[in-house]
Amino acid sequence: MTFLFRKYAKDFPFQGGVCASFLFFLTSCLSSSPEWTTQSTANSSSPYHSTRLLFSPHDFRSEVEVEFLQGSYGTFCYLNTSFLPFLPDPCNPLISCVVLQIANQEKEKVIGERLEGGQRILLPTEVGCRILDALKNKEQVELTIGRYHVEIRPYTHHS
Repeated sequence: MTFLFRKYAKDFPFQGGVCASFLFFLTSCLSSSPEWTTQSTANSSSPYHSTRLLFSPHDFRSEVEVEFLQGSYGTFCYLNTSFLPFLPDPCNPLISCVVLQIANQEKEKVIGERLEGGQRILLPTEVGCRILDALKNKEQVELTIGRYHVEIRPYTHHS
């Protein structure tokens, strides 16, 4: 698996495959963190290799999962809900405003692409990488999307 990450890290639009290497770091020892789960598919056909990293908080008030997908096509960050759809922007129903706060930094608004049905948002690639970088540095990330709020806790290894 390490070979596959090294092989495809060069195909990512990020400096030195930072996102890919962080996904590998998280997926290598996730079994001790119940909020983080991973799935990986390997195939002899490289375009079909992918890794899915999912943060599902046990806080049922959150109702938002944060999903990272990484493959030869790039790395993507999605916000998912199984309940009421994310609220669309009043001027454009294809986007939603997401308030992002990393650690104790100022909150900032980012625009996410609201996918069909409204229960899934695709964040811009650079935002997904910033979230991964913050988690790699053991910083908590908070996202607020209309009525929804999720606190993404960094992975911590429990021996």
